[in-house]
Amino acid sequence: MSDIINSYVFKEIDKLILEENQQKVVYQALNSSFKDLEISLKANSKLELLVYNSESNIKCELLENANLIIYNVSFQKDNYTFNLDVNLQETNAEVHIINLYLGLDKALVTSNIMINHYAKMTKSLLETYAIGKNNAALILNNNAFIKNGMKQSDARQMTRGLNLSKNASIKAQPNLLIDEYDVVASHSASIGSIDKDELFYLMSRGLTETQAQEMVILGFVQPILSHIKNENIQQVIYTEFAKLLK
Repeated sequence: MSDIINSYVFKEIDKLILEENQQKVVYQALNSSFKDLEISLKANSKLELLVYNSESNIKCELLENANLIIYNVSFQKDNYTFNLDVNLQETNAEVHIINLYLGLDKALVTSNIMINHYAKMTKSLLETYAIGKNNAALILNNNAFIKNGMKQSDARQMTRGLNLSKNASIKAQPNLLIDEYDVVASHSASIGSIDKDELFYLMSRGLTETQAQEMVILGFVQPILSHIKNENIQQVIYTEFAKLLK
């Protein structure tokens, strides 16, 4: 059985260490924040972590068969930087990261993520959903490195961006640094405004234009909410997201 910690309050500088075969689900307390976090996952351990509105520096080390899932949710009206470094140190280590960023007013939101594949048969999946409103600017630096000799590793990135205002901007900078042939590596990025064809389809099903727009926008929060097991935290995130978009 996993240990489920629904309101973990991190210290300013903190560590999460999972021993062999340990599993843990940690949801950051939504009214708290932290700055620096070190994560160490020993062999066959699994950590599921929710980070909420924390301008953080996170460093992670994963050993054999370790599995890390990070849900990073950030709704910002001020300048904000999120730094994440993940080192997949041993065979079959795996990381899955889902980011949800909402930039408002004149915020500059910067996301710097580096995933290093330092062992064979390691896997990484990085999903980023970004929304810009008003005069916000979002810069998404997504990086993955597969070292020479780390055969059968798998590094994938996907970014979806939605600009809700003429002056908002989202810049995706995906980088795959591949030094080995026997691997799978891919990235995709789609950034734009709300698709008019999608709006037309929803309106043809009886929705007003405003309702259709809200449905499209709120769809960006679903990839994270669908994973979170705590219904109260789901509702808090969804409600705050919907409120800020009005």
